[in-house]
Amino acid sequence: TREKRSRFSFRRQVKSRRRSMNVILDSNVYVSDYRMENISFKNLFDYLKRTGDTLVLLRIVREEVVAHFARDLKKRGKEVAEAWRGYRALHFPDKFPEFTKPDIANQKKLLRDRLMKPSDAIVVTYHADTTRISIDDVFIRGIHRIPPANGNGEELRDVIVWLSTLDYAKTSNSSVAFITDDSGFWVNDDV
Repeated sequence: TREKRSRFSFRRQVKSRRRSMNVILDSNVYVSDYRMENISFKNLFDYLKRTGDTLVLLRIVREEVVAHFARDLKKRGKEVAEAWRGYRALHFPDKFPEFTKPDIANQKKLLRDRLMKPSDAIVVTYHADTTRISIDDVFIRGIHRIPPANGNGEELRDVIVWLSTLDYAKTSNSSVAFITDDSGFWVNDDV
């Protein structure tokens, strides 16, 4: 029992020395599954629950995800409405009711809420401050094609996401994991 207590005490000390991790997701990660229900999100949320680490939502990421979602919803709504009209005309004995267009404004609000609280057990920190992001840094990266700006000097939104991530890491004085599905953040093995 004394041996068990000392091992338990050691584990607790090791856990208490572990530096917390803040996880920042790029927009493309959220766009791949707006509902945040696929296996990648389940694994991430399980990790965050186990460790007590925090999910950080950057303002630029939130705004891009919500805008992308609204465009997707509008496009898909039009596709479904067209298919529904054709199907509706073929149904006997009665026609089905007209297709109901989605309430995009309400859906955007629900997505914003979900981004801030993907589950009860996940802590989300919203980072809206971009005052320390220098427009000079953004355009210099674009002009000189410094990643994540691409070879055409584009992808400046990615530059802002990257600079926001670095700013958050500095100001929070904590470890940060940045997860993206965008290869533009790397050149060979360098970030």
